[in-house]
Parts: sequence; C-alpha cells; structure tokens
Amino acid sequence: MKTRNLLLVLGFLSLAALGCNLTQYRPTPPPPTVGAGEWVNPYLRAALANATAAQVQALDPNAPGAYTPMGTLTGAALEKLMTALNVSVQTQARDPNCPDHLRMIFIWPDASQRMLSACLDGAVILRGVPGAENLDIPMYGAASDALAPYLPAALQERLSF
Repeated sequence: MKTRNLLLVLGFLSLAALGCNLTQYRPTPPPPTVGAGEWVNPYLRAALANATAAQVQALDPNAPGAYTPMGTLTGAALEKLMTALNVSVQTQARDPNCPDHLRMIFIWPDASQRMLSACLDGAVILRGVPGAENLDIPMYGAASDALAPYLPAALQERLSF
C-alpha cells in the first residue's frame, strides 16, 4: 500500500514538474439539454470541428439491427457534409416509427470517434446529437445531397431532392 501511494505521489509530482497545473483542469461540460421546438446547430453541438473522416453505414434490410459500411467521406466530400450540418435547425419530437437508417461515425486525427444516426424520411433527420439525444433534427437538403452518393438506391428513394 505504501508503494502504491508513493507511486501516486511521484506521478503527481512528475506532472507538476512538467508544467501541468492539475488544479485548473476542467472537463468540457456537456451542452445543455434542449427540448422540442428549440433551435440547435448540430455541427457545433456535436463538436465536429477538425474531424478528418466520416464513415457512413446503412441499415441492412436483410439483417435487422445490422449496418453495412457504405463509404468514408474525406476531403471535399467531408467538407460538403460538415457545411450541411453547420446550420441552425429546429428540433422536433422523435418519430418512433422511423428507424435509424444511417449511422455516421466521425473520426479525428487522434482516432477518437463520435457517432450520429439519421432517419431518412424525405430529409436527413439527425439523431444522437449531444444535448438533443431524444429528439429529431431535420436537416436541409444539402445534407441529403452530401450523403446520397453513399446510399443504396432503396435509401436514396427515401429522400426528397
């Protein structure tokens, strides 16, 4: 027990010697929860800045609950999606009759990830945005345009262009 405590103290002192001010560390608080009818910016709420890729996965109609990778957005394709998500839109109550047709897994240079899902019902309807997890966030047509090339025909038909 004394050895363990000594190692903890030495570790703390080492961090302090490196200039780490441990008393000022504050984890980033989650965004406040919003209700239906409020306006949100999904790009900002999900902290998508600096993501370097987004893997798009589609719900497999032959295997309930399973998703199939459809492609990875990088470069100009990723920028198009990020621009489409960087708008303020009004939230609405979640539609329990619309399944999550898509999953988008955003990836950062340090390999960290964040997943958003989407129902496709005339538009891309985001879900899983921090602080709005239980709400639907209908996106403008630019999100449909950005994702359509990565969707199978059956899911493209669920979008209005």
